[in-house]
Amino acid sequence: KRGEEKAGHKLKLAAQKVELPKVSTRKRGPRYTPVSRRQDRPNAILWLVRSHPELKDAQISRLVGTTKATITQIRERTHWNSANLVPQDPVMLGLCTQIDLDNEVLKAAPRVPKAATPPAGEEEQTDTLLPAAETTSTSKDDVFGGDGGPTERDERDQEEAKEAARMLEQLQKLGEEKEAGETIEAGEASAIEENSGDDQAGEESSSEDTSLSEKS
Repeated sequence: KRGEEKAGHKLKLAAQKVELPKVSTRKRGPRYTPVSRRQDRPNAILWLVRSHPELKDAQISRLVGTTKATITQIRERTHWNSANLVPQDPVMLGLCTQIDLDNEVLKAAPRVPKAATPPAGEEEQTDTLLPAAETTSTSKDDVFGGDGGPTERDERDQEEAKEAARMLEQLQKLGEEKEAGETIEAGEASAIEENSGDDQAGEESSSEDTSLSEKS
């Protein structure tokens, strides 16, 4: 009510009648890892070392819950089981959350070396495709070369066309020879059939003569 009546009245905190216990602010230790997932920690450490080399050992220790000695052994390939380690995402293994991993990566982002910028006046060379205006150009110089004469591709095409015509001519000759051979074989076969027919007629006439002589 005093504050409503007087605009310049200042409120004061009342004296604390109950003493509250002091909250202990201990530093957060390494993350607890269940026993069933502790065997996956080396694989997760290897993944973090390879995928995010900017992370410090303390950050990896907070994420996975391991010691700096183990991280050093895996980084230097002196771990007792380094030959069988396979990089695996710690988020997929359930060792940390994606939010925690993103936060640690953001903290370590300033330590990532930036790419060197090219000096002034020099264009950055990038592996990109040529523009369509250059690849689909149909000018006289592009088709026939700089002096307007035939290119190596044109000469190669002409040689291939000549070779194809030569092969076609040889095939036609082979076909004609085959047809001529077939006609000759057909003539010989007809002649053989005629000769065999004459022989059969002669045999029949001779048999008739013998039968008549026997009757007489």
